[in-house]
Amino acid sequence: MSYTVDPPKGFQFSGSYRGDGADSESLELRIDWDPISEHAKSLHVLSGDVFVEGKWQFSFFVKKPAVETSDESNSIKISGTGKVWDAKSKVNIEVAVVKGDGEAINATVNLTIDGKQRSFTCPRYSKFFRTVSMEIDFTSDKLYLPTYNTHMHSSHPPLLASRDVNLFSAYADAGVDLQLDNDECTLVCDPDPNTAWTNSELYEIQEKELEGEDSKKWKIWGVITEKYAHSSSIVGAMFDTKTRQGFGLFTNTGLLSNLPARLPKPSDPELTAQQKLALRHYLFSAVHECGHAFNLQHCFSLGRPNSLTWMNYASAYNRTNGSDAFFKNFEFKFDEVELMWLRHGPYNKVKPGEGNWGKLSPAAIPATIDPDDPDSWERLLSFDIRLAKKKYLQMEPVTLECRLQNTSPHSIFVETGFSPQYDIVGVYVTRPSGEVEHVDSFKSQDLIAPNKQLYPRGSTDGPDRHSELVVLLYEADGFVFKDPGSYTIAATYKSGSKELVSNTVTLEIAPYKGKKVQAILQRFFQDDIGRYIAIGGSRSARYDEAREFLENLALSNTDGYWAGALVAETFDAYAKDYKLIKSAKQGGKVDVEKLSQPDYTKLIQATDAALKYYKTKGKKEDNLLYTQIVLQRAKLLLVANEMDKAKAEVEDALNNLQRRGVKLLVIGKIRKTWLEMSNQAVPEIFDAKAVTNNIFQYQDTNFDPDDTAYGDRNREFTLTLGEVFSQFNEKHLAASTLIVNEMFNLADETEDLKSVIDYVYELQHGRMYNQDMIKFAFALFVIHHPLARKEGLRYPENTTPAKPSPFLETRPAGPADESWMNYWRNDSDFVYHHDHWHKVYVGQSLPSSTGTHLDRQGELFGYMHQQMLARYNADREAVGVPPVQPYDFHEVEPHGCDLTAVFNHPYYHPRPAGLRWDNNNIRQFQQWDYSLKHVIQTGQIIGPNMETISLRDSKDPSFGPNNYGHIVEATTSTFYRYYGSLHNMGHGVFGSAGQQPRQSSYMNSTATAVRDPIFYRWHKRVDTYIEAFSNTLTTELAADAPPVRITPNDIVISSSSTPPENFGSWANAKWVTTDFSSEDVHTELGPAKVDGEWGKLTHKPYTYHIRVARADLSNVKEQLNLTIRVFICPARCSNELRRWIEMDKFRYILQPNQQCGVITRKDKHSSVIRRNPEDMQDDIEHSNSNTVSGFCECGWPYHMLFPCGLANGEPYKICVFISDNSIDQQGVRTHCGSLSYCGAKDRKYPDKRQMGYPLATPILVHGRKASVHDAAQQLKNMAIGDFKIINTDIRYGPVTPTPEPPQSPSVPVYEKVAWYAQDQLNISKQSPFLPSQWNGTFRILINGSDIVASGDSVVVQFEGRGSRKGTYTIKNASIGKRQPRSLATTGQPIPISFPVTGKGQTVVIPEEGARSLPAQIQFEEDEDYFITFQILQPSCYLRNPGQHGQSLYSSSGGDKLAKQADWKGAYERVVRNIYGVSTVFVMEN
Repeated sequence: MSYTVDPPKGFQFSGSYRGDGADSESLELRIDWDPISEHAKSLHVLSGDVFVEGKWQFSFFVKKPAVETSDESNSIKISGTGKVWDAKSKVNIEVAVVKGDGEAINATVNLTIDGKQRSFTCPRYSKFFRTVSMEIDFTSDKLYLPTYNTHMHSSHPPLLASRDVNLFSAYADAGVDLQLDNDECTLVCDPDPNTAWTNSELYEIQEKELEGEDSKKWKIWGVITEKYAHSSSIVGAMFDTKTRQGFGLFTNTGLLSNLPARLPKPSDPELTAQQKLALRHYLFSAVHECGHAFNLQHCFSLGRPNSLTWMNYASAYNRTNGSDAFFKNFEFKFDEVELMWLRHGPYNKVKPGEGNWGKLSPAAIPATIDPDDPDSWERLLSFDIRLAKKKYLQMEPVTLECRLQNTSPHSIFVETGFSPQYDIVGVYVTRPSGEVEHVDSFKSQDLIAPNKQLYPRGSTDGPDRHSELVVLLYEADGFVFKDPGSYTIAATYKSGSKELVSNTVTLEIAPYKGKKVQAILQRFFQDDIGRYIAIGGSRSARYDEAREFLENLALSNTDGYWAGALVAETFDAYAKDYKLIKSAKQGGKVDVEKLSQPDYTKLIQATDAALKYYKTKGKKEDNLLYTQIVLQRAKLLLVANEMDKAKAEVEDALNNLQRRGVKLLVIGKIRKTWLEMSNQAVPEIFDAKAVTNNIFQYQDTNFDPDDTAYGDRNREFTLTLGEVFSQFNEKHLAASTLIVNEMFNLADETEDLKSVIDYVYELQHGRMYNQDMIKFAFALFVIHHPLARKEGLRYPENTTPAKPSPFLETRPAGPADESWMNYWRNDSDFVYHHDHWHKVYVGQSLPSSTGTHLDRQGELFGYMHQQMLARYNADREAVGVPPVQPYDFHEVEPHGCDLTAVFNHPYYHPRPAGLRWDNNNIRQFQQWDYSLKHVIQTGQIIGPNMETISLRDSKDPSFGPNNYGHIVEATTSTFYRYYGSLHNMGHGVFGSAGQQPRQSSYMNSTATAVRDPIFYRWHKRVDTYIEAFSNTLTTELAADAPPVRITPNDIVISSSSTPPENFGSWANAKWVTTDFSSEDVHTELGPAKVDGEWGKLTHKPYTYHIRVARADLSNVKEQLNLTIRVFICPARCSNELRRWIEMDKFRYILQPNQQCGVITRKDKHSSVIRRNPEDMQDDIEHSNSNTVSGFCECGWPYHMLFPCGLANGEPYKICVFISDNSIDQQGVRTHCGSLSYCGAKDRKYPDKRQMGYPLATPILVHGRKASVHDAAQQLKNMAIGDFKIINTDIRYGPVTPTPEPPQSPSVPVYEKVAWYAQDQLNISKQSPFLPSQWNGTFRILINGSDIVASGDSVVVQFEGRGSRKGTYTIKNASIGKRQPRSLATTGQPIPISFPVTGKGQTVVIPEEGARSLPAQIQFEEDEDYFITFQILQPSCYLRNPGQHGQSLYSSSGGDKLAKQADWKGAYERVVRNIYGVSTVFVMEN
C-alpha cells in the first residue's frame, strides 16, 4: 500500500459520510484528504462520531492515514491508527471509498477499538465536515450581515487574492456548511430603538427563540442590535456559555460605529477609510463570535498570540509584531489548530448547545514562571489576588481583588478588564476534593480592551498599579463555591504571549445555618437563580420565582447583607423600561412590549441590610462592593422619584470613603457617575484636567486694580491685584515664591490634593494676591509636586483665550514678509512648549528639594533657544524671508505686533510700531553688554563672594557654558550685581514699551512672547553673546572617539519602519550592499487645528535606519556603549555650527562579539520632542537604559520636528555622530517628554557633554581646526548624508510646484565647499555688521590647513548684506598662491570674474550676494592662497563696529597694493573683521 497525497483524478472524496452498523450503532465519518474548495486546506485526517440509538458515545481521529488508489481510479483504501478523544483507547480503521454511478460515493468502514470490531456502510452526504443551521435576528430593519472584499482596505497581505468574504464563505473555507435559515430569521420590532439592549433582554430573546429546538440538530442563533447597554468597547458577546448556542453583535460600539448605512454596492461612492475598517471589523467579529459557539477559544489565551486567525485579537498580535501587523498578514482563515477542532473535534464539545464553553480538558493551575528568566514578565510586573475576608458563608459571593503592579523602572501599558468573561484573567479554584476548576464566566464578551499606562514603581507621575474586583458566584459549570470546606484560588493574567501567575489564597466556606437550611440551600443552588444573577436580573416571568426567593432571603436573614448584595446585582433589569418579546411570530417579525417599572419598595428593602453592613462594618477591601451597592440603589431610587434619598445615600458613602483614605480623584469619579446618572451638571473640580482648567481660566475683574490687600500687610509685595505678572520680572518671581512654598508645604503635610485645591480657590476668590501670580504658582505646583502628578493633574495647554484665525481665501501676493511666518510663531503646541519649558526651568521660585534638574539651567536656556532660532531660520529661508537679525539697542523697531485677531487677554495688548528704547534703558543695556563681552574676553566671572571664577579651566565641558548662560538669562540673582539681567529685562522693556499702566505687550509673558516677531530678534541678540563665548572654546573630536565606523551610505531616512532590503547584510567583515540613500521627507502646511493658529506644519512619519560597525574587528570581545547623535541642516549652510538642528540622541549597545548593528529609530521616539508614553514601549533604549520620570508635557512639538522645506525639495544634510556613552554617561531614558530639551525629573541633566555636542564649539580634529564637513571626512565615527524636504502648502488650496530649471550638462556644478570663512575668520552670516567707512585693497588668506576639498577650478561666493541693507561694489578680484612666510603672492594671480561685470572688472554685489564664474586654479596640498580685491564706496560690512575703531588698516585706494611691510598689520585686522568672501567652492570630482 502506497502513501499518496494526490487524490484520483476527477474523484473528490473528502467530506462527511453517515451510516449504520450492528447493535443500533451509527457512525458519522469525516474524510479530510483532498481540498473541498479553492481556499480550503486539507489536513489529511480521518475522524468520526459513534452513536447508539442516536445518542453520542465517543469521537475519534486518525492523523495522516495511508492511502491506496485503485488502477481504475474509482476507489480508494484508507487505513491508519488513531485514538479516542479524551480517552486512552486506540483506534484502528480501514475505509474503502468507492465512486459509483453518477455522483454516489460510498464508504465501507471497519473500526476496531480496544479489540472490539465495528462495521458500517456510510454513503457520503456532504463535501463539508459539519452542517450547521443558523438563525440571525435583527432589532432593526437597517441592520445587515457583512460582506467584505479582501482588497477593500489597503492593509492586507501583498499576495492575497482579491475576493469577497462573508460569514458563510469563511466557514465554508473551514469545511463547515453554515446554512442561514431565512424562514427562522426574525425582525425584533423594538418600540423604543433609542434605548440600548441589556444582556438580560437579549438573553430572553435567545431563550425564547431556541425553545423547542431539536437537540440533535446543529444550530446557532445570533442577534444583531445597534445599541448595547453595558459597554461602548464590547463588539460581541455570548450570553450563555453553558450552552454556547447564541451570540450578539453590537454595531454602535467600538470600530463598528462607522459602519456604512447599508451593504455597499458597486455603483456606490467609495467608502471612507473609517467605513472600510468598520466593515472589516464587522465581518471579523461575526466570524469570531460564531467561532465561540463551536467552542473555539481565543488563541492568545491558549498560548498562540501570534496566530493569524479569526479567533485572535488584532491588538494581541500587534502588541508583539507592530502596529497594524495583523491585517497586513491575515489571510481571512482559521489556523490549523482551529481547523482540526472545527472539522474533527469531539462531538460533545464542538456541537453548539452540547457542552460548556472552554471545558476542553481537565484544568490545571499553570506553573509559576521562573523570575530569573530574562524574558519573564515577572521581572516587570506583579499580579496579585486578595480576598476581602478569609471566611464566607454558603451562598455568599466571594469578592476577589485582582491587582496588577509595575515593578520595573519603565512605564508599561497593560490591558484591563479582569473579569473572566473577557479572557484576559483566568481564575482557578481548587475544591475541597482536590479537583481544580477553571472558572469560565457564564457570559463571554469580546472587549476592545482599553490600555492603561502603569508608571514605574513608586513614580510620582501616575499610578503604578491597576485593580479590579471580580465577583465569584456562578459560572458556566454552575456555582463556584457550593459545598462547605477549604478552597484555594489562583489566577493568571495574559497579554499577548506574556503570562503572569498570581499568588494563591485560601478561603473557608462555612456551612449556612438557619431555619429551613436544606430547603434554602437546595433552592439557591438551582440554575435559574445563578442565571438570574449572572445576566443582571430579568423581568421575564420565568425568573419571578428566582427574584422572589432572593428578595425574601435578604429580608428574612439576619446576616442578609450578602444576599442584599446579590439583589443589587439584578437592579439593571428594573432601572429602565424592560423590553420583553412576545412569543408569537408573524411574517418573520416579533413584537416587543415594554414593561413599566414595578413597585421598588421590596427591592430597596432587600438591600437595606447590605447597605448598613458595608457602611458600618465594611473594611478597605469592601470599598468597591460598597460603592457598587450604593450606585445600584441610586438607580432604583431615581426611577422611584426618591431623588433626595438617593442623593443622601451617595453623599454619605462618599464621605465614608474619604474617611477610609480613598483618593480624592477616585471619589471625584464616583461623584461624577452619580451626577451623570441623576442628570445633574458635573462640576469641573471632579475631573483632573478640569480642575486645572478651571483655575487657569478663572478671571476676576471686580476689584480695585490698585488694591494691594493680600492678607498679611507686613509682607513686602510690590505687585498690585491689577498689575501684569511677568515671569521675567525678578520681583514678581520673589513674590510668587511665598505662595509656591505654601502649596508645596500644604501638600507635604496633608498629602491631600483637595486641601491644596481648596487653598488655591480661597486665594483666587479672596483677592489676596495677584490673579496671574496665583496661576503661575499653581502651575509650578502642578508640574513639579509629586502629589499633583500622582493624582493626574496636568498643566493645561491653552491658558490664553484664543479666537479663530482670520484666514485668507487666496494666497497672499507680493514678496514674503514677516506675516508669512505667522503659522510658525502661533502654532499652539510650540507656544505651549516655550511656556511650559520656562515653568520647568524656573529655579528661583521652586523649593530647593525639587530643583535637582536645574543643575545646568543656564546652559540649557542658551541651547534650547539657539535650537529654536535654528529651526525658525530654516523655515524663514524656506518661505522666502531672510534669517532673523539681532536687535540693536539704538534702532527704531518699525513693525510692532498686533495679535488681537487671534486671541484675547485683558492685560496683554498690541506692541506699537515705530518705538525706540529710551536712553536710560539703552545706557543700562550697554553696560550689561560691556560686562558680558568682558567675560568673553577674559574667560572669568566674579562670583557672589567677589571671587574670580574661571569659565575655561574646568574639566567639566558644561561648566563654562552653564555659568555664562546663567548670567545672560539671569536665572538667579547671584550674578545680578555685576552682569544684570539682560535677557529677562529685555523682555520687560519690550513688554512695557508704549503701554498704559497695568498693561503689557506679549513679550512680558512666556505664554505669549513667541507669537511676537521681536522675540526672535531679541533672542538672536542674546544668542550672539552665547555664540561668542562658545567660540572661545574648542572641542577635540578625535581624542575619545569610540572604535566604530559609519559612512553616508549607512544613514537612511525612510517612510518605512523596515530597513531597505539587504541593508543589514554583513559578510567578510563588511556590509554587503552600500548603495543606499534617504527618501525625501514630506511636510505639509495645512489649516489651523485650534483657535489662535494661522496654520499647522506637519510631516509624514519617518524612521531612521542607521548602520554601525566596529572599526577594529580584531577585538570584538568588549561591549561598546555608544551614544547616537543625529542632526540636520540646510545644505547651503552646513558648515555653520549654529544652523545645525538636533533631531535625536539615544543610547545604543554593541554587545560582545557583535561586529555590527542596524539601528531602527522612529521619529516619535526623538529625544527632542514631547514624547507620548504610549509611543515609548518599543523604542530602542527601552531595554538598554534605565527609565526615569520625565516632564511629560515638555518638549518640541512632534509635528514641527522637520522644517517645512520647499515645494521643489530643499537639500538638507543629516549628520550622525557616535560618541562614547561611558564618557557621556547618558544611561537613562524618560518615558515621556523631551530628554534633550527638558532633562529628567529629580536628577541632573543626563549627558556629561556640552549641549549640542559635537557641534557646540569650533571643532578640532587631532589638534587642527576643522569644518563640519572636514571633521566628517576625517573621523570614522561621524558621517554626513543627503536628503530633501518637500513641502506642500494646502492652506489656500492645492499648489502646483514650480519645476526646477533644467541644468545644462556643460555647466559644472560647484557645490563642494573647499573653504568657509567662518572656519578662519570666526564670523557667521548672522553676525552684526554695519557699513564700513573704509575702502581700498583687501586681501584674505585661505590657510592651506583649512582647505577641505580640491578640484580643477573654484568659485568664490561674496555674501550680500541682506534685505534692505544695500549693495556694495568690488573691483579687480583675483586669487593666487601665497609666497611662503610672506604676504605677497607668487606667479600670476587668476582673475575672478562675475556673470555681470562693469568697466575695469567692477561688479556690484547685490543684497542677496553673488557667486563668481569658475576660475581655473587647483588647490595644492598644504599651500596657502590669497583672495585680493578692492572695495569701493559705500564699502563692506565690519564685525563688531567700534571695537577696533580707526585702527583698521587697508591700503589707500586705487589698484595699487601697499608695500609688503604694510600688509602684516592689515592682514591681522582684515581677516578678523572683513565680511565679504564667505565660501570657496570647487567642482565636484
